Amino acid sequence: MIKTTVFARELGVAIYLTGGFTANTSLAHFCRDNGLLVHSHRAMHAVIDRQKNHGVHFHVLAKVLRMSRGGHIHSGTFFPFLE
Repeated sequence: MIKTTVFARELGVAIYLTGGFTANTSLAHFCRDNGLLVHSHRAMHAVIDRQKNHGVHFHVLAKVLRMSRGGHIHSGTFFPFLE
């Protein structure tokens, strides 16, 4: 993922999109050291959006993404698109 980020930086990308939780913290440190903003795509939406009572509020998910140092969070739309 770091190699892809380096390539994106060479292309002049200002915001790097990542989807998931595994590399967010180390990727965020690398991106901030190199002048990029990390866009943390809302991971697991295919599982969470299909279940009405999944037990995870979006605020909790957003806080987890922010704690993993994501600088920009994709939240989707108000209306669920998977119904």
